[in-house]
Amino acid sequence: MRIREGYSLSLVGNDYFVLEEGMDVSDNIYPLSDIAARVWEYVMERDFRVSSVAKFLTNECDYDILTAQVNADEMVKEWLEAGFIEE
Repeated sequence: MRIREGYSLSLVGNDYFVLEEGMDVSDNIYPLSDIAARVWEYVMERDFRVSSVAKFLTNECDYDILTAQVNADEMVKEWLEAGFIEE
């Protein structure tokens, strides 16, 4: 999988958002948690799998492997549904 071209991560105050470039912000804004923003920065500009996201969560965010796998799967599904990433 890969982040689709035209989407970017923005920090507004203390909050992270995914924005679609060139579109009205009010229509195309998606909030991300701090952890999800760290994952976005990790996978940006590279191909990734759910397993690599889970490994990142385990190594960098101190998740246990089971929690990391569940959260990585949910995050990737949400991002696919939102259209930010492509397979």
